[in-house]
Amino acid sequence: IAGVVCAFFIMLVGRLVVGRVARLSEELVRLTGRYDPAYRIPGLGNDEIGRLATSVNHLLEALANTHRRAR
Repeated sequence: IAGVVCAFFIMLVGRLVVGRVARLSEELVRLTGRYDPAYRIPGLGNDEIGRLATSVNHLLEALANTHRRAR
């Protein structure tokens, strides 16, 4: 029974992580399909995936600032 519980737990955690990575991937695909200087990736939490999304948002902000200054 312990093996079944362990397998269920691993499957659940895997789905949570994979689901969040898939969501981040979808947001990045959406971003590449258009240029919107105001677009930001919605918050995805405070873990590594969330920090990656935040880093992308900082990059988008820097690009938007560069674009504004270039005008």
